[in-house]
Amino acid sequence: MLSRQSLPRPMRKPAGKRVRVAVCVVLLMGHIFLAACAAGKGPPPNVSSRLLSLMRVVEGTSPRMNTGLQEIRPLHGARLDEAGRLEVMIDMTEVTGDTLKALQARGCAIEIYDPAQHLVQAWVPMERLREVASLPFVKFLDLPNYGITNRPEH
Repeated sequence: MLSRQSLPRPMRKPAGKRVRVAVCVVLLMGHIFLAACAAGKGPPPNVSSRLLSLMRVVEGTSPRMNTGLQEIRPLHGARLDEAGRLEVMIDMTEVTGDTLKALQARGCAIEIYDPAQHLVQAWVPMERLREVASLPFVKFLDLPNYGITNRPEH
């Protein structure tokens, strides 16, 4: 009978090498993602998934033909004005006269703002959503949450 010690051991690759390869792959993927975001091709990290799907529709359509508008109108929670601007809620690091002017310089129409809660509700040109999201004082962009009543419409 063979003892346990006399059996040959299976060859194993050192776990350290596999871990190093996995870490390198993760770091490379992160670098590619960040480079795509910086180049304006990847998803901005501070935009809600609801708004991100709308941005993809807009970026894939011609501004002249306004084909994106027809696709966005029926989506739940999205409001557009006559000028083709989308109503968004902007969570900011601070709400000051300078930050509001910076938004207005990008075609945003400020609807309401609350400096205490660092929130601005504004109408943003759809082709400028990515630019607004990349401003240093913008923490997060989302669609506003509208209240819905139980009362039937007449």
